[in-house]
Amino acid sequence: MEISREELVKLFSKKRTSELLDILSNRQDYTELAVQVIKDEIEKRGIEQNDIEEFHASKIVQQDEKIKKAYFLELKFVEKLLVYFGVPLLFSGLLIILGAKNYLEKEGFFMKLKQAKLFLIISFVSLIITGIMLDYVDNIYFLSVWIGGFVIAIQIDKKASAKRKAEFIRIYGQEHFNEFYGQ
Repeated sequence: MEISREELVKLFSKKRTSELLDILSNRQDYTELAVQVIKDEIEKRGIEQNDIEEFHASKIVQQDEKIKKAYFLELKFVEKLLVYFGVPLLFSGLLIILGAKNYLEKEGFFMKLKQAKLFLIISFVSLIITGIMLDYVDNIYFLSVWIGGFVIAIQIDKKASAKRKAEFIRIYGQEHFNEFYGQ
């Protein structure tokens, strides 16, 4: 079923200007008639070319911020401690991990999720190693291996973080690096 020009005019006249500009940004997904009706509606609203350019520039900035958040925003030290020491001790740790995983994925915190996995895996490996050897050593050894695993996880994360920061500087420059990382 084909939509008439009048129906499109009625539909697009109800949309916000930003929605219309978004559609124009993805005009390949719409019919020529729909694109023309949107252009007419934008012209009718008195939207000028510089307004459209500002809208597109703001969209680029928003997308850029999403990329920075997703791939460069790291876990804070307290979050690392919580993941490493706190989650494995909790009986319902698996539920917390799954909930946190869903939240981090939904919000686009891919780097934080990757770091949390690193700390969690090393924590569980440390616990397994000490659990296997628990009959042969005392509790101090248990704690030292578990804490040693945390130190190893921190060192691995530091190396990965240095690479991420170098990549950030390469992509965005030193000035944006200082703004983003608060330095």
